[in-house]
Amino acid sequence: MSAALLIQEEPYNLFIPNQWHINRFATLRVRDAEARLQICRRGKEVSLWSFDVQPAVYRNQGLGTQLMKAVLTRLSEEGVHEAWLTVEKTNHAAIRLYKRIGFTITEHSSRDYIAKVKLSDYSAEK
Repeated sequence: MSAALLIQEEPYNLFIPNQWHINRFATLRVRDAEARLQICRRGKEVSLWSFDVQPAVYRNQGLGTQLMKAVLTRLSEEGVHEAWLTVEKTNHAAIRLYKRIGFTITEHSSRDYIAKVKLSDYSAEK
């Protein structure tokens, strides 16, 4: 499957609480499918948001894994130390994906898990 990865710098920084700035969107396109991810940065830490593969028929075919590995590799190369995200407890496919590529669940609420990965130890081979 031939894929085209685009990590786009935004021409603006949207402020969100606690000094987070949305400054990148990553997109991986394969034929008619697209995986998207929003990257928010605060110093050497990154929060990942709005991870999605569309249309839904392309889910569970590795597109999201390719995107996440490419983004984590790039962030590690840029000196980012840690990335984290939230995932709904009922989203079992996403939880399996995140664990498979190195995320560890570190906190939880009644609805969500918070998962983190240390990028200093990250390997795209996971």
